[in-house]
Amino acid sequence: MDVSDVYSYAEDVLSGKIVACKLVKQACARFQADIKRSDIYFDENAARMAIDWFGFLYHVKGEWAKPPPQTIYLEPWQCFVTGNMFGWRYTESNRRRFRTCYFEVARKNAKTTMAAGWGGYLLVVDDEYGAEIYSSATTRDQAKIVFNIFKQMVKKSDSLRSRVQVFRNNMSIQEKFSKFEPLSSDFNTLDGLNTHGSICDEVHAWPTRDLWDVIEESTAARREPLQVAITTAGSDRNTICYELRDYAERVLNGYDSGFNDDSFFPMIYTIDEGDSWEDDLNIEDVSESKVWIKANPNLGVSCKFDYLKGKALKITGIPAAQNNFLRKHMNVWTQQITRWIDLDLWDANFTNEVYCVES
Repeated sequence: MDVSDVYSYAEDVLSGKIVACKLVKQACARFQADIKRSDIYFDENAARMAIDWFGFLYHVKGEWAKPPPQTIYLEPWQCFVTGNMFGWRYTESNRRRFRTCYFEVARKNAKTTMAAGWGGYLLVVDDEYGAEIYSSATTRDQAKIVFNIFKQMVKKSDSLRSRVQVFRNNMSIQEKFSKFEPLSSDFNTLDGLNTHGSICDEVHAWPTRDLWDVIEESTAARREPLQVAITTAGSDRNTICYELRDYAERVLNGYDSGFNDDSFFPMIYTIDEGDSWEDDLNIEDVSESKVWIKANPNLGVSCKFDYLKGKALKITGIPAAQNNFLRKHMNVWTQQITRWIDLDLWDANFTNEVYCVES
């Protein structure tokens, strides 16, 4: 777990050593191309601080949280995402480059743990006085998920507990007048926000763009704000989430089309067009994966291979369950929530003949 993993991950993806989808390959190619630029630079010390920060945090759920709890170890792909988010700076101003991050990955790939760590970093490590950090969602319960994960991390750490005051719906650092709170669109007021960092959770479920826009506008007075969207794929394409997803693809395609947004960092783990989720059904080991690994970079770590295989076997031949599996575990946007008929079966039995019924 080191800043060198940022470089090696990009190299391994582009060489084919690490199996990855087209969008991840494009993110790695963007990183390598940007290294050669002079108007921006990759600050290895800043990236290293963000990566090393996770080594001070303890797991709070699952097998690694059992006494004695283990500190968090970032996999190379997680180092790449974290290092990019916090490591890039503008040469002239020395300000952090990215103001917005769109992070889309299948379930059970530790995105909530990562997001809690990012929110905590913005609160504790960033040199920002009066920082306002929010774990944001459309409902209060959803907004508290990332917030509560970091709160438990603080309670498990002697060094953090001595610095961060913890209350039911607030964590604060008094000497910096900074705070970390859950924030939802059903809260009584969203007026007066001065956001330094926001972790926007499961954005695919946000029915309107109102909360996203309020948060984005509230960052205007900050020097180095960061708004992070974390999500799995959804089915409603008339949402802020799909708008961000579409924009993310435009940014990743930028070096081919001439479009770029230097303040936007997209990272999307999904299967490619033409891939079949059924292709990995017959493999015996995670190392053999050529499809599932694309959407599940933590396959074999937090995303258990046996669980995913069992889930896939259950839905074989059950069209109604397949769209749910595609969204949640292959991170594929679907046109509808469920399929009531297998489209391949429909195509195989389709006929142009017209039948008339006599009355």
